[in-house]
Amino acid sequence: MIDRYIFTWFLILTFSAFAQDDLTDDLNEVFVFGRFSPQLDTGYSLIQFSDSLHQNQFGTLEDVLRNQANFYFKENGRGMVSSIALRGTTASQTAVYWNGVPINSSLNGQSDFNTLGTNGYSSLEIRKGGGSVLLGSGAIGGAINIKDNVRFDAEDEISMSAGIGQFETYMTNLKIIKNFEKVFLKISTGFNQSENDYPIPGLDQKNENGAYKNFDLNLTMGYKLNEKNEISLFQSYVLNDRNLSGTLTAKSIAKLENKNNRLLLNWKRKSDHYSLSTNLAYLNEDYLYYNDYRLDEYTKNIGENVIASSDFSYAFANNIFFGVGFDAQFSKAEGDDLENERLNKGEFYALFGQQIKNRFTYNISVRKGWSDLFDIPFIYSVDGRWKASRTMNIRFNAGTNYRLPTFNDLFWNPGGNPDLKSENSFTSELGITYSKYGLNFDLSGFYIRSENLIQWVPIDNFFWTPKNVKESRQLGTEFIARYNFNIHSFYFNIESQYTFVNAKDLDLNKELIYVPNHKLNNIFSASRKKLLVKYYLQYTDKVYTTTSNTETVAAFWLSNVHLRYDIMKNQLSAGLYIENIFNQYYEAVAYRPMPGTNFNLNINYQF
Repeated sequence: MIDRYIFTWFLILTFSAFAQDDLTDDLNEVFVFGRFSPQLDTGYSLIQFSDSLHQNQFGTLEDVLRNQANFYFKENGRGMVSSIALRGTTASQTAVYWNGVPINSSLNGQSDFNTLGTNGYSSLEIRKGGGSVLLGSGAIGGAINIKDNVRFDAEDEISMSAGIGQFETYMTNLKIIKNFEKVFLKISTGFNQSENDYPIPGLDQKNENGAYKNFDLNLTMGYKLNEKNEISLFQSYVLNDRNLSGTLTAKSIAKLENKNNRLLLNWKRKSDHYSLSTNLAYLNEDYLYYNDYRLDEYTKNIGENVIASSDFSYAFANNIFFGVGFDAQFSKAEGDDLENERLNKGEFYALFGQQIKNRFTYNISVRKGWSDLFDIPFIYSVDGRWKASRTMNIRFNAGTNYRLPTFNDLFWNPGGNPDLKSENSFTSELGITYSKYGLNFDLSGFYIRSENLIQWVPIDNFFWTPKNVKESRQLGTEFIARYNFNIHSFYFNIESQYTFVNAKDLDLNKELIYVPNHKLNNIFSASRKKLLVKYYLQYTDKVYTTTSNTETVAAFWLSNVHLRYDIMKNQLSAGLYIENIFNQYYEAVAYRPMPGTNFNLNINYQF
């Protein structure tokens, strides 16, 4: 139940802001700052993917990020539980947001990317590097924001897509956008399912118990009160029903069902000097685990979160600006493995920034929070960007970050530890970008050191409990280069993305498990008139699967080909996706092989 004090707080902010009068009606320069905006993250690596990259995509959000951004995923087989790890951090240290609201599970602290579709959202915002000062708990390796844009100038649109693939895989999506002068409406829905019984390359075996079904329904509404105020409503419902495939050495008859309900009310006010954004969100996650899918017996755990937040930014005439924000979260968890537990917390941040002679911009920011269960540390960050020339920029950032324990860490029965401390880390980065004559590259080096890492350790042969026992260090580099050129009527794009990470457990002096030292993604694309061809050549280095570094998952190369043909320009297109074209045997997780060569066909119609 949503506490009445949250509504009171939300309404006070709303009505007090409406009561203000602007000093001027000139709206030529409007400062609208979000937590993923370039103004507030000037010293960080920010990447944005628009819907044009994924509107014809056959797969999941994971497929988009792996193919377009060279991210590493720990995936328990195709369509199974899949978690991301940025810059050698854990899945709980990579924050995932939905329209600026954190959606990592309050139960286990992670996001499963195979439960997130590709058709409903408008864009993806990726922020690499430590971001706890602006974003809160968990944003140590980086953060991803799944965003729905409210555009009152958008054209009406109805688009449909359908796909069919091997292993009895089917997909369909529908999106409707409608504008009524001051009202914006977008509805999208998607469904995909698969028997997922792919043959394993080189072995006389098939993937067993891997069938899955996914359904999502999304609604975005916006109402423009006047030139300075707008209210938006976002809704998302996801239903995921999948069996959990076994390994090469152990079969499985388990099953996992999860439902996610998300509702967000947002109000924005903007002027030529300031902007104010206020959120009120309700998040519900419901998990049912079946040890035997043939029986109607399961364990159930539920997490509920009410999140209220507000961000205010003000820009002065002399290129100085500041921002302040507040986050309040009221959480509850209950189920067969969790008693009725509650967690309440509130956090504030403040930021000061300045631009000096249009060449150098810097930000200094701090954050402090309070909770009824544990201490939330005071943290800080500083970042900046220097425009060295018309073609070159140099950026830097450094600061402290944290990750709070989850409900499972604190209260899992048996084994939870209510005395856990937050994980603490220090992160820093130095990067350079260059752009000239169709050539663009970005080179950065980063350093992360963390302490009080939460690790589940055995007390005896049958009992495990989490403790703050671990320290780690990650250092590495990232490189992205792109080159575009034309030859007559052909357009070519060559892109190479490379990541090197050395991640160590400082207590054991061993490398962290499931962190590849080298990750490479090369993209070659060519287009002419109605035809687009993309070739992906990807390399993932070996990863250790034991803390003693005695067992590994082997390195592998993958080659994928994507083709798209516009049958009717801007209306009807067809896509063919050929994955793993050389039928490579590979594993993302030990003893869980991925598919060999497979084909998917997608048709998209827009009118």
